[in-house]
Amino acid sequence: MTQNKGFTLLELLISLSILSIIVVLVFGAFNIGVKAWEKGEYVIEQLQIRRIALELIKSQISAMVKPMEGKKNDLFLLKGDAQSLSFVSCESIIPGNKFGIVKVKYLIQESNGKKKFSFYEENTAYIKNVADIEFHDLIIDANEIFFEYLKIEHKNKNDPEEYLWTDSWDVSVDKDFPKAIGINLIMNPGDPLIRIISRIN
Repeated sequence: MTQNKGFTLLELLISLSILSIIVVLVFGAFNIGVKAWEKGEYVIEQLQIRRIALELIKSQISAMVKPMEGKKNDLFLLKGDAQSLSFVSCESIIPGNKFGIVKVKYLIQESNGKKKFSFYEENTAYIKNVADIEFHDLIIDANEIFFEYLKIEHKNKNDPEEYLWTDSWDVSVDKDFPKAIGINLIMNPGDPLIRIISRIN
């Protein structure tokens, strides 16, 4: 007499339950992996965008135009503080302004507890009215952004030059252009300070 071996209903239910748990765990782990990968890709993409934006800003500041020696032209006067900067540059960020020099204004504003870096640029051949100015956002959702200006001080004629960073600059007061402009950026609380220093030729 042969004994018919097979699974009981209870064994089948237990096997299906274990299989279901394994499938849920595998798909859960896969889902977590995909989300982590997507988040990593997003972070890398944002870092690249910020790096490109800062390099463009650095390049534009380095190409700043000064008025000719002995000639006063208010258009070329640099004016800036920790949250704004205006100057004239021979390098454009906007593709449509490839020829000639451009009037530039950088502006840092607070929005929902975060800082954003916006800029305005216009070819000096056809500067618009202030009411028509349109700002473009370059960096958003930063924890902190601010400008600094490098100046040289002489305490006495015989003393060596001292280089000092200051939080504002006005050519009509400071009489000359700064030696360099620093852009300081902290994206998130606890992140290290990113500092781009752009020398003015």
